[in-house]
Order: sequence, then structure tokens, then C-alpha cells
Amino acid sequence: MDPGETDPVATALRELREETGYDATSARLIASAPLNPASCDNTVHTVFCEGLRKVGGTLDDPTEQIEVLRRPLAEVLQQAGGEAMPMPQIASLALTLMATNTLSLAD
Repeated sequence: MDPGETDPVATALRELREETGYDATSARLIASAPLNPASCDNTVHTVFCEGLRKVGGTLDDPTEQIEVLRRPLAEVLQQAGGEAMPMPQIASLALTLMATNTLSLAD
């Protein structure tokens, strides 16, 4: 979040638009947790967005060059735990899958 921003959902929607060119029809906060309280004061906010639609290009920022890849969930899950997906993203994915009833711990 940029200085002065206090709403993780609003920030996520802004970042989504700026970095990918997509907007969402709805978004909700799934979880907020410290990245690693022993070594830093960053907080990871997991925001679930639905109804994505391409509305434009990305900001021309050479420090944030992002390629949007649309992948089936099964493929994303196969990549979890590999070099392509760091642990904070794996945790966010698991929390989102549980919050959206896509994954149950009872299964």
C-alpha cells in the first residue's frame, strides 16, 4: 500500500487496474497478516476479486512489468510450492480457496 492508503481492498483494485489493465466488479478482503514479524513490518493483504474484465493498458512503469497469464486452477495448484510461487502467494491462494468454498480442510 502506498503512503496514506488505509483500505486494502481499494488499494488492491487500484493496483489491479494499474498493473494489469483489469477492473473487477467486486472485491473482498480475505485475510491480513504480517509477512514475517521477526524481520519486517510488512503486512500481506489477500483480496479476492471477481468479475474481471480488461479495460485498458497498464501504467508505463519500467519497475513493474507484468505479464498477465490466465491459467486453469489445476495448473496453478500444480505450480504451488515450486520456484514460480513464493510461500506468501501459496498461503494467500489457500486462504482464498477456503474462503470461496473451493477447498475444504474436511476433504
